[in-house]
Amino acid sequence: MDIGLTRLANQRIIDRPFSEPAEVVAWLGALQAQDYLGALWSIGLRMADRPQPPTEALIEQAIADRTIVRTWPMRGTLHLVAAADVRWLLALL
Repeated sequence: MDIGLTRLANQRIIDRPFSEPAEVVAWLGALQAQDYLGALWSIGLRMADRPQPPTEALIEQAIADRTIVRTWPMRGTLHLVAAADVRWLLALL
């Protein structure tokens, strides 16, 4: 077993099945977002290139549309979470 390859697959970096930014964040559960641009890059890295490659503007539009929310669901650390998951994640605190 190639542990590195398995990790890349489990993190959805090799097989990029997601077409929407909110799908990526929902699948991951939450994405640490202290470094905002790094968080955007991490989402785009996991998105499929169809019909076209993901862009920073596409991911920021998901934040503007509030399908992705930047909040503090864990440890007082900023994360991006899917809007559908915000309430139950915050209730865990």
